Amino acid sequence: MVNMAEAVEVFSAAQNAGWDCGASNGEGLSRVLATALHPTQLDGFTTAGDWLNSPRENFVDHNERTDRDPVSTGCAVLFLNYLHHQLRHPWSTVVANGRPTLAATYHAIEGTDDGWEQFSTLLAAHYPPGKRAYVPTDNVFPL
Repeated sequence: MVNMAEAVEVFSAAQNAGWDCGASNGEGLSRVLATALHPTQLDGFTTAGDWLNSPRENFVDHNERTDRDPVSTGCAVLFLNYLHHQLRHPWSTVVANGRPTLAATYHAIEGTDDGWEQFSTLLAAHYPPGKRAYVPTDNVFPL
């Protein structure tokens, strides 16, 4: 799984579409795609709960400029899984529409600018802010 995540980062850099492997959007992509190929090997690498159990900063409209922050990575993996599992966009569509932020990727796919609002509202309805969320994986969708 880790090898696949690193391969995704290499191809993302070569694609040069906005997936920044040193930022939260690119780290999120490498994790969700590696998990899609190796779903039983995520053990110990989950970050969705880190974001759900935080103040839920908006890392959709802007990236965290590091790939080492579990909170921003948690937001990224949840948003990417939202695009794929909730909105049913194939991974190939998500990857091909990569942009410098997850909001811009959402806009390229959906044609609207309400990605953060739709995503955060849906999650708040199922995982209320301030209430401890126990999620064993990085994917809580579909809801």
